[in-house]
Amino acid sequence: AGLARLGMKLPRSPGKLRVLGSLAAVRIALRGRSPHEILHLPEMKDARVLAGMDLMMAMTPSAFFTNQNLFAVVALRMTAMSLKRGNCRVSAYGYITYAILLLDALGDIKGGVRFARLAVTLGERLDNAGLRAKIGVIFGAFINHWDAPIARSIVLLRNAYRHGLETGDLVYAGYALANRMFAAVVRGEAL
Repeated sequence: AGLARLGMKLPRSPGKLRVLGSLAAVRIALRGRSPHEILHLPEMKDARVLAGMDLMMAMTPSAFFTNQNLFAVVALRMTAMSLKRGNCRVSAYGYITYAILLLDALGDIKGGVRFARLAVTLGERLDNAGLRAKIGVIFGAFINHWDAPIARSIVLLRNAYRHGLETGDLVYAGYALANRMFAAVVRGEAL
């Protein structure tokens, strides 16, 4: 309902065709753009679109756990909006969720890791304290293990937990702690 009030439509239960259409739109928007160009997009200014980006970021965890197609459409919409209208305080979150799709749904390890690193760099450049836990959890739990040792994931998740506590983001602090314990078990550490 919140997105509709902002004039943005998002299907409640998107099918695979909607996901593929959203993916195609992002792929077209990315054509010919380097990571450097994406990092240096102009700043998103439209208050309505900024509010929509915040709402989509807030709904992403629920969509991830309940409806993977909805998660994909939201991640792709955030990415497409950033590519079209410029980067904003939560664009890094959209980009890192897009990286999850590249890795898990499309098997594009190189592209997924590259896009995730772009998201981390943008997050650091924008210095949004509220995103540190989110980006750290997503990178540590879903991205890092594709090309780096699990020990690095544990460090990332430990830092994400600390950032979550420091900023009051207790949901992502909890995700960080749970995933940190999982990574430790995978690594063979005693809990």
